Amino acid sequence: MSTSFETIVLCGGRSSEREVSLRSGRAVAGALTGARLVELAEDALPDWLDAARHVVFPVLHGGWGEDGRAQAELAARGIAFAGCDAAANRLCMDKVATKAAMRRAGVPAIPEVAFSGSAKPTAAELVAALGPDIVIKPSDQGSSVGLFVLEGPADVARALAEIPPAGNWMAERRLRGREMSIGLLDGAPMGLVEIVALTGVYDYGPNIPRAPRNIVSPRPSARPPPRPSGPPPPGCSPPAAAGTSPARMSSLSRTETSISSRSTRCPA
Repeated sequence: MSTSFETIVLCGGRSSEREVSLRSGRAVAGALTGARLVELAEDALPDWLDAARHVVFPVLHGGWGEDGRAQAELAARGIAFAGCDAAANRLCMDKVATKAAMRRAGVPAIPEVAFSGSAKPTAAELVAALGPDIVIKPSDQGSSVGLFVLEGPADVARALAEIPPAGNWMAERRLRGREMSIGLLDGAPMGLVEIVALTGVYDYGPNIPRAPRNIVSPRPSARPPPRPSGPPPPGCSPPAAAGTSPARMSSLSRTETSISSRSTRCPA
């Protein structure tokens, strides 16, 4: 006798990305025939979830719902769920740890300066390390929450003054170029999309609520750019040696994993 499972779409929660999660959850529930939408008011799983009757589709953005804690709780209760496991979510929510994993796998990632809100570098130190055009963001948040896109030492100093004395942050040299995102499903690449911001910077305010208007199919290029010869440019990790088996990167399947590297111009 076959067992029929009900799909439960979880969204909401109490993170700073609650609004995005609610919108995403409603869209997913509308696309899944027979799914039940559950909008959480707290960062907690419903007590009535039953491993024998339910399969969960988490659409929880930020914090507890995306950093592996919700997934760990689901796994501990034996409840099947869509998406990456707790370890992958925990890794990918931390941009600094994600970039370290990328480098170990031979994937280029630009240098960063990681710091806590209670021990901030000076503007002069960041400019000396990264140059005058800098992006500062929380190292463990998504949806561009807390994003600063800065031009020049005065801008950098202003942003540092606004950062609260709490949380973990990272700064990177700003890269200008087209932004692409490729999702992975069980290690296989999905569709390629290009993210085009309405205001020039893809941020939480004017862009996220209207995300479908910002994500488009990539414009075709006449031909791929030639592979550069010689050593990689400054700030790029060297490619893996010939014959090296690439590490399986299924744990990096969330699109946020490419936040720091998807616009790099390092050689492939």
